Formats: sequence, structure tokens, C-alpha cells
Amino acid sequence: TTAPAEAEPVDIEEFCSTVIAADAIASAGPQVDFATATNDEIGAAMEVFGEALIPLLDQLSVASPAEVADAVATIDSAVRESFETGDDPFADPVVLQADHTIDRYMAENCGYEMIMVDAVDYAFEGVPGELPTGTVGFEFDNQGTEVHEMIVMRINDDVDATVEELLQLPEEEAMSMTQYVGAAFAPPGKSDITFIDLVPGRYVMLCFIPVGTVNIGDGPPPEGPPHVMHGMVHAFTVA
Repeated sequence: TTAPAEAEPVDIEEFCSTVIAADAIASAGPQVDFATATNDEIGAAMEVFGEALIPLLDQLSVASPAEVADAVATIDSAVRESFETGDDPFADPVVLQADHTIDRYMAENCGYEMIMVDAVDYAFEGVPGELPTGTVGFEFDNQGTEVHEMIVMRINDDVDATVEELLQLPEEEAMSMTQYVGAAFAPPGKSDITFIDLVPGRYVMLCFIPVGTVNIGDGPPPEGPPHVMHGMVHAFTVA
């Protein structure tokens, strides 16, 4: 008999960078306003979205470490199915747990600097005012009594306005002056990990969850103001 061929060793560095690239595309989502776009516009945006994301999923499906191969397969299947159904794959707790499994593996094996971010009601604690260039992991720990998120935006280089001034602008105008780069989300007592490729510039992290949100999925969210209006905002620079 012939011994089975040994699997090709996985390039951990390539795996880590591919996950980050796929996560950045997936978390940003299709570049379309579903509320106002036509079916043709939505279809075109979904096609562009798939063309960017699917090749990365293909790469991960054949080159994942054994420790997370099942988790990668779970997410791969759910994301591909979502292109047919339109459902959010990460609404499924099984898929969400698979994502956490991959994040934890990367935190322990990819060699990225990890920043602990403590979320309280209503502030981000423990985040330095300056972070290094390169890929950085953020471990987002919700120590508050409400649901919190960490939306990270990079302020465009040609914008001189302060964070306080940007927050006073209409949402569409403020968004045109910034670029989304990553996010984390956690209910009370839970944590999340995200990895962001930081380039030099000014950044801000914010929480837009409405005040009074203690759970997600139990009907419409409260009508309270977003946490950012209660001071849940942190500016930092990347040197």
C-alpha cells in the first residue's frame, strides 16, 4: 500500500493576512444603500462584493491551519449561502463562534501587537493615544451593562477638523471626511477581537449603539441617543 500524501504546510503569515483582507471586505459590506438603490444597483454592488470576497474565501478554504479548519469551513459555507439568501451569516451563533475561534487563534499565533480595549458605560478605556503602523489586534472587552461596539474610522488626510467638530456635522458630510477601517461588537460581559491594518494618520473609535440597549434581537432598539453623544469616543494617531 502507498502511504497517504502529507498535507502541504500552511503559511501562517499568509493565512493571517488573508483573513484580515477578507474580514475588511466582509465587515464593510457591499457599497450600496439598500434602502434607496434599485434592484439592478443592488445586484451590481453584490457582484463587485463577491468578486472581491470569494477569491479570498477560496484561498482560505485550501490553506487553513488544522486548528481552525472547521471554523473556516463553517464561515465559508455560511457566507456563500448568504449570497443566495441575503441573510446575515453572522446572525447565526454557530458562525459567530467560528469567527471567535479564528480570532483567538490569530491573536495567539499571528504575532500581531494586541491592544486591550475596555468598554464601559460610556467610554473606551485602556487605548493609547498613539499606535504603531502595521496590523494591530484590538481585543474589545465589554465591561459595561449595555451592548457596545467599537467602530474605527480614519480621518482623511486633507481634513483639518477636530473630532468634536466632525461629530457636529450632518452624518453624510462627516462620513465623506472619514474612512471606515474596522469594528468590534460585544454584549455585556462578552468580548470580541478584530485586526486592523493601520497606516499613519488620525483615527477615532466610536460607539453608535443607542443608550439603553442591553440585548440585540429582542425587538427594535431603544430610541435613546447613541453612546457617542455621551462621550463614548476616543481619538488616536498612528505614527
